[in-house]
Amino acid sequence: MIDHKEFRNLLEENKNVVLKRLEYSKMESNEEIYNPTTSDRAWMYEDQQRKTLLLARAENQLNEIEAAIKRLDNGSFGKCENCGKSIHIDRLKVMPTTRLCFECKQIQEEKQ
Repeated sequence: MIDHKEFRNLLEENKNVVLKRLEYSKMESNEEIYNPTTSDRAWMYEDQQRKTLLLARAENQLNEIEAAIKRLDNGSFGKCENCGKSIHIDRLKVMPTTRLCFECKQIQEEKQ
């Protein structure tokens, strides 16, 4: 049986970690380089691309966590969105934001 309080606490902890990561990433800025060389500009571009990717990943994680919290609230947490069966508790403990049972996730990956 799913302990809703345990999973809510786990999801809230994960949410706080991601929010702190987002906050830090947004505050982090490149040092200003006056008269940058070509390699400086290349490094700055690569660094900005990395930061953009990390921010997008963190925002996606935050959206998944918030969706899982909504599923807790509406009673659908722990049920596979594809087949409707219960998601194994061990899978939920490792991936509390998962929407699919192991079998449906495997089928989905095989199709890709």
